[in-house]
Amino acid sequence: MSSLNEQDLVSIKLEDAANELNLAISTISRAIKDKYVECQGKVFSLKLLFPRKSISNLTQNQLERMLKDFIELEDPQKALSDQQLVNKFKEEEISISRRTISKYRKKLGIKNSYQRNQK
Repeated sequence: MSSLNEQDLVSIKLEDAANELNLAISTISRAIKDKYVECQGKVFSLKLLFPRKSISNLTQNQLERMLKDFIELEDPQKALSDQQLVNKFKEEEISISRRTISKYRKKLGIKNSYQRNQK
């Protein structure tokens, strides 16, 4: 049996669920708030199944994963600054602000470039 990861979960729109159940979007949103499901020993928020699309039609989780990947692939002697990470996203045709990069980086517990260079 394979292991389940957050990126393996299939998402649906709140609007689609509301239409299917003949309920208001706000009702669905309130129903899943602070609700969790355990699957294969991991706990997931039900909100993960209903992500908001953010930048370039990607979810925040997808953007955070890309950010983490960029940082994992960087030269340890020359850590990428937030602006350089913005440029990496631009290469992928994704427009994202430096402040958003900083917010996601902090949320993921990733140090800034100066601190990563201090290894």
